[in-house]
Amino acid sequence: MKLKVPDLHLEGLQLVRVTLTPGMGPKEYDGQWVMFCSPLGSPGALVVSADFHEVSEGVLLGGTAHAIVRSNDATTASQAGADEAAEVLGPWLSEVLWDFLAGYLLPLAATSWGNFTLPQKAPTPTIRHLAELGGSDKE
Repeated sequence: MKLKVPDLHLEGLQLVRVTLTPGMGPKEYDGQWVMFCSPLGSPGALVVSADFHEVSEGVLLGGTAHAIVRSNDATTASQAGADEAAEVLGPWLSEVLWDFLAGYLLPLAATSWGNFTLPQKAPTPTIRHLAELGGSDKE
């Protein structure tokens, strides 16, 4: 598949969750910006998920947002096609999803006792395939 950004249409953004949770321990995933794709159900429709979390002073600040994208390429209907599309869509949508999600994270960070340092620009995304995250890898 040779998916190109000009062949795509951003159809919407969706806030999935934001959280401010005390009592968090290890910081192994601290500051990660993870993105992955999954098929939405109709040919060419994809959900690009982005997740961020940071731990400060034992408090977790995190959030997840989705971008709904449509392509004329029906090969994205399988998870394998979606995983391949993630390599193109992740970097393309990273800044859009970060700006959207940061609008919800910043007010939470400001009211917390944690010392959060949210980036001004989107962090470099770590692109994951759904199977790596414990999801289904069925076609």
